[in-house]
Amino acid sequence: MLLEERKIQRQIFSIVAIQVLGLLIVGLLTIFKMVGTHDLNIYYRSSLYLLEGKLPYRDFNLEYPPFALLPFVLPRIVALGLAKNYYIYAFLFLLENILFSTINMLLLLRVVSVYASQRQTIRVLVFYTLFTLIISPVLLWRYDLFPTVLTVVALVAVLSNRPTLAGISLGLGVAAKLYPLVLLPVFTVYFFTNKSYRAILNIWLGTIGAVFLSFLPFLITTKDKLFSFLDYHKERGLQIESLPAGIISLVHKWGLIELKTIAGYGSRNIVSPLDNIVLAVLPLLLIILYISMLVSCWYRFREERYKSELMKVDNLVAYTLVALLIFIITNKVFSPQYIVWIIPFAALLKLRHAILMLAICITTYIMASFGSFRELDYVKILWLNLRNFLILGFSIWIFLDYLPSSINSVLRRNNAN
Repeated sequence: MLLEERKIQRQIFSIVAIQVLGLLIVGLLTIFKMVGTHDLNIYYRSSLYLLEGKLPYRDFNLEYPPFALLPFVLPRIVALGLAKNYYIYAFLFLLENILFSTINMLLLLRVVSVYASQRQTIRVLVFYTLFTLIISPVLLWRYDLFPTVLTVVALVAVLSNRPTLAGISLGLGVAAKLYPLVLLPVFTVYFFTNKSYRAILNIWLGTIGAVFLSFLPFLITTKDKLFSFLDYHKERGLQIESLPAGIISLVHKWGLIELKTIAGYGSRNIVSPLDNIVLAVLPLLLIILYISMLVSCWYRFREERYKSELMKVDNLVAYTLVALLIFIITNKVFSPQYIVWIIPFAALLKLRHAILMLAICITTYIMASFGSFRELDYVKILWLNLRNFLILGFSIWIFLDYLPSSINSVLRRNNAN
């Protein structure tokens, strides 16, 4: 038994090492290409301004919430302020993201240790490693791994019945990228169906407190200018990579609608006769789908609350992932790095789901790496729509797989009639 445990430990160490080495190699091969790109420029300049004593929102524009500054400035702090050379900063930012990805792997180990066999543990780590390596050109040069780590910490804290820690981690994630907010209702329903009412109070206080404390210094120093990052995103158009824009672009290539693209807000957006309609419908669609998900989530958690730990973890991971997917597919922006948000949770699901996630990562890499949206390359638009429809199918598949049995029974009766 001891020999078997040591063998598993060696396998785990090997997988983690392969992930670290693979990401480092990809990072070094792409660093010269990425230096000077839009996102890395923002991180580099923002961290430089901050260390010069300038304040975001007041002295320089920042399109992100305030806690996003932490991963921007960490490379300079580690280098004791000496990382003024762009290439040194980029290299340290690369190492930072490799560290965040490795932390994700260790957190996944913590989750699977609750219920999984050794074989399942290895499978989860292998799939996570494959996901990260496939999308590594995107994953390594954006700061999205930082809020992703915070959401995974929140999941681990919920499973460990530490709601205050879950709330704090979730709140810091919201203060870094906003999107983790969609997980708070899911975690609330989880505690409610398990009759952990004190935990609900703690997770909400932790979330609100972390957001408030993250925003407070900037609210005091910049006043109403703090929320300029919300105006920035409100004014953004329909990004070409979003689900509806991808469909409109394809219809345009078939000669059925007029369309042009414009560069703005760090992305390429489309301009078409359908833009205003789509932008008006998307928030309504988000609300409808999200409420439907929460109702299903409540019934499913209630049904499974007395079953095995495996079932409880599996359900919570699934609905955490569905909440993120609903936010992504109903968003007017769907940048390639959004895939980073979901890969840790996808690695924890069933084998068939993980395989489809692998296809999504591959199509995301191809779509992001080749062709030009500016020129509306037909093949690139095809890859874009393939990626988007795979993510849509992935969302529907997981949702249907985790429907509560009571709703499944109603659907079967209706189909039979």
